[in-house]
Amino acid sequence: SQFIAFLIPRILIVAAFAVCIYVFSLGMNSLISIMLSGFALNLLIVLFYLKRSGIKYSVRYFSFPKIRVILSASIPLGLTVIFNLLYDKLDVLLISKMIGFTETAYYNVGYGLYKSTAIAFSFLLVSAFTEVSAFKKDKTALRRFLSEYSVLILSICFAAAVLLFFLSGFIINSLYTAKFRSSVIVLQVLVVGIAAMGMNNL
Repeated sequence: SQFIAFLIPRILIVAAFAVCIYVFSLGMNSLISIMLSGFALNLLIVLFYLKRSGIKYSVRYFSFPKIRVILSASIPLGLTVIFNLLYDKLDVLLISKMIGFTETAYYNVGYGLYKSTAIAFSFLLVSAFTEVSAFKKDKTALRRFLSEYSVLILSICFAAAVLLFFLSGFIINSLYTAKFRSSVIVLQVLVVGIAAMGMNNL
């Protein structure tokens, strides 16, 4: 259900983007509105699944002291997100300054496809984190959880790496045309890190 809640809005966003760009030639503001609508749809589908599963939610338990505790605990995670964002953009900025925009475009295509493989396992982690939060201080259960999810994520990552390595030329030619064939070698080098990315997410 979580996978479907993520998948449906993303398919609709990509389809709407294609129509808006190639048929109506709409600008960035329209595309951002479509993306926000997709996020809203994602939330509605999640609420639908919660209701169908009989999971009740209420705002009556809301309190500012609890929010303060949650915020103070989530600051390290927030900083991690900020540094990840900087990390994702820094390489592009450095390549554009040191080599040029053409090479940056080749790199960006390869890197974008490499990063997109995370969708193959990231939806699993949504339910995984819910599961692990119930363990509290049970280290045995935590070790078993890490072992099971490590095997699962590594299997998915290995399959994705093999497919991307051998089909990189076909994928890039299909999505970006032969003009970006220089991105093939970039993607083939980057696929080595897919397993590390999966374990880092876990």
